[in-house]
This record gives sequence, C-alpha cells and structure tokens, in this order.
Amino acid sequence: MFVALNTVQERKGRHSGKRLSGIWRIFHKTRLSIREARAGDVKYFIIDVPVKNGRIPWDKVYNAAGREASRLIIPEGIVPPAGSHIKPYDPSAFLKHVFYNTVFSILKRLNISPGRLVIGLYDPYAKAAPAALELLKYCRHLKVVTASPEKYDKYCERAMAEYGAGMIVSDMCEAFESCGIIVAPDGCAGCRYYPHNALVFDIDGISGYTVTKECIRLPKMYTLSMPTRISEAVFAAALYERARVRQIGSILPLFMVNNGRKISIYDILCSIPEDLGKSDIKFIS
Repeated sequence: MFVALNTVQERKGRHSGKRLSGIWRIFHKTRLSIREARAGDVKYFIIDVPVKNGRIPWDKVYNAAGREASRLIIPEGIVPPAGSHIKPYDPSAFLKHVFYNTVFSILKRLNISPGRLVIGLYDPYAKAAPAALELLKYCRHLKVVTASPEKYDKYCERAMAEYGAGMIVSDMCEAFESCGIIVAPDGCAGCRYYPHNALVFDIDGISGYTVTKECIRLPKMYTLSMPTRISEAVFAAALYERARVRQIGSILPLFMVNNGRKISIYDILCSIPEDLGKSDIKFIS
C-alpha cells in the first residue's frame, strides 16, 4: 500500500476576498479528503488537499498520511517544509535497478563476441559485487576498481566456480586499461582515468549514459487514476517496492541521458564503434 498527494486549487466562492468570522469561518476551513484508487490491480490511496493562496496544510496532510508520511508520493515541484515530518518518496534504488537492467539489455544486444570484450566496474564502496557476477556473462574479463578489494574475495571465488572466469580486482583506476565498457553504478566522480573511447554507463549521467526519472514510462493501465504532476518514475518505484508488482521491475527505458541529452537506446547501439573490443586504448584524465 502507498499514498499519493493530489493538490486541488480551492475555488473562490461568493465570500472570496471578504474577511470571514464566526460560523462562516468554520465552514470555510480547508477540507482534506482521502479516497481509494487503483493502478491496474493494485489498490492505493490519494489524499486530495485544497491549496489556498498557494499554501498546503501540511499538518493535516501528515495526519492523513500516517506511516506513509515518510514516503509520500508528491507532485513534481512541491517540496514539504523541513519541519513537516513529510518526506517525498525516494526512487533512487528503483532507478539504479532500471539502470542495471538497461546496461544488461544493451550488453545482450551488442554485435561483439563476449570473448573479445573486457568490462570495467567502478565500485569504490564495494556495493555492486552481486552485479559483477552478472556482468561476467558478457565479457572475457571483468576488471573491478574498488577501495575495498577484500570485499570481492568471495565473489572472485564464485566467478571462477560458476563461470570459469576470474575477476581482476584493484584499487587503482589504471586497471581499466583495455576495457571497452565501463559501468559506474555509483558514479564516476572519483575515477581519474578510463579509456577515452570506452562506452561508459555512469549513474550520475556526467561521464556516460544514465537512467533518470524522465526516462521511465508506465503502461496506461497503471496511470489512469494517477494524480497530475506525479512522476511516473516515482509511481513506478512505489508499485515495485511497496506493492510488489514484479513486472514493473522489468521496465526498460526508450532512451538514456548523457550530460542532459536524451539518446535513444537504438542510437546508443548504433554509435558503438566496431573496435570496442580492442585493447589499444589510451587513457584520459
């Protein structure tokens, strides 16, 4: 179960502009309501809150949302005040999930034999080790750069046992020499060197391709009753994480973003050079 906020501009009646007092002030208090809605077969709730003079009664929203106040789906452009104890739903984990799925989908569609490809994984916090085993399916060697190489020990053993392939783990970015693809699920900010013509997937979208909220589009069956200005990415995250709609987890975007530019998956695949699998690559800093 999850809760979404819907803001409704309060209509001006015949008393608009007049100072109300006594019994009339009671009847003109901001009214908030909660209704049940559906996204496909999933039930969720919408809080309809009238907005008067640009103000939202956040204390009433907090009381209505209950436990969901800390993960409330809020329209784009609306930020709860710091003292309201209301937090907008965080889709970052879901976006990283879609990021990985998109990278794996592109790797499957490459016209390059895995035997010719070396992939680099930039994982300074050693959080992406499980994904490393999946990346091994698409390359000859996987080179991992992390600040905690020891955390990869058991994954190196699994890689050899399950795939007959070894991972090369280092704490130096120079290890990315010969990598045709670099995957950075936590960003490339700390990576000083990588091959200049490598295909880079960077969660921050600065050094390479990423998945942002605008990349996510849901089937119409899930958005029919969705309040206006709600991000489809945030709504999708709630469906996947809170309502456990597993099919949402297989969503793939039609495009990725690189330095603010939208590039279709088709164009990304078409732009991959034929020599991506070669190892004579110079470094840039």
